[in-house]
Amino acid sequence: MNRHAFPGVRLAIAGIFVFSAGMACAAPVDRDQLERELRAAQAIEKQSPGKAEALLVDEALAALAAVDAPNAPDGAPAQSGGIPEAEPNNSAATATALSGNLPFPVGSGSITAGDVDYWTFTAPAGARVWIETDTGGTQVAGSTSRDTIIELIAPDGSTVIESDDDDGTANGGDGTVEAGLSSLIGGRVLLAGTYYVRVHAFNEAGIVNPYRLSIVVTTAAPIAESEPNNTAATAGVIAFGTSYGVRSGAINVAGDADYYSMAAAGGTVVYFVADADPGHAGDGTDLVLELRDASDAIVLSVDSSITGSATNPAAEGARYIVPTTGVYYVKVRHYTANGTGDYVLMVSISDDRIFASGFD
Repeated sequence: MNRHAFPGVRLAIAGIFVFSAGMACAAPVDRDQLERELRAAQAIEKQSPGKAEALLVDEALAALAAVDAPNAPDGAPAQSGGIPEAEPNNSAATATALSGNLPFPVGSGSITAGDVDYWTFTAPAGARVWIETDTGGTQVAGSTSRDTIIELIAPDGSTVIESDDDDGTANGGDGTVEAGLSSLIGGRVLLAGTYYVRVHAFNEAGIVNPYRLSIVVTTAAPIAESEPNNTAATAGVIAFGTSYGVRSGAINVAGDADYYSMAAAGGTVVYFVADADPGHAGDGTDLVLELRDASDAIVLSVDSSITGSATNPAAEGARYIVPTTGVYYVKVRHYTANGTGDYVLMVSISDDRIFASGFD
């Protein structure tokens, strides 16, 4: 479920102008104004969410990206191409396998009008799976959409265990969010077996080219957070002895935040996902995830999901290609100042540079 914008406000990206409440003004808007518009959109969305409104919030994000582009750091690595889909793969019987010795394999594909792609992976009993499409970055000419739907399908090849439309982040592996229309399934616990992921566009006529599909299967039990951890100085450390870390935590009181730190080499891919509804009961926590650098400055903020439902539990996440070696933090907080709730956080790092270069 995506965080949407509000009726009556539209950003015209080409000139970065604002049209509000039925009245147009042609004054250029600075970055602070764009941020205020986006915050207002996110707040009002809670009262009247809708797919059409989601496109308006994406325009706000694009406007911010247009302002920030001249200030983006040079030399940031391009996103990975990943394991290419093998057509035909429009059924469980012809699914493309995602496997290998990477901490998490990344698949790459495209959706044409009416197309559907199947991918497959295996999991042992009790494992958790974390799945995301990323439709951000440079698109191929002819693309008309960044909006995907993913469905996790049982070993029988037909039963849908969980589906998601808009919990993911379309950022193309960097700090610029092009859309909040990618898809994400976070932390679903599985029985032993071979599973399938079905990917298609939200609109049947939509053309999504390319998308990247990330899948992590984790087997370690979550380690409980250790308070206090509400600052970078007191962050819980995630050491990647098994290439990933899984932590259980809670935003316990109003204003609480949880920090987790990790060391990452330049060119590696950090994949961070929060299952915001560990019980998958439909009463998820409205989380915001922030990836921060060693100075505690935000490099990527993730905020697509709301509270979800039993069939589409809330989750947040993204993948980010690290530009420089250093310490990074994942900060977990509630969207509102007074909100509380539980979560399970997974962070994985890929050291294979093939999957962190040459995407675009």
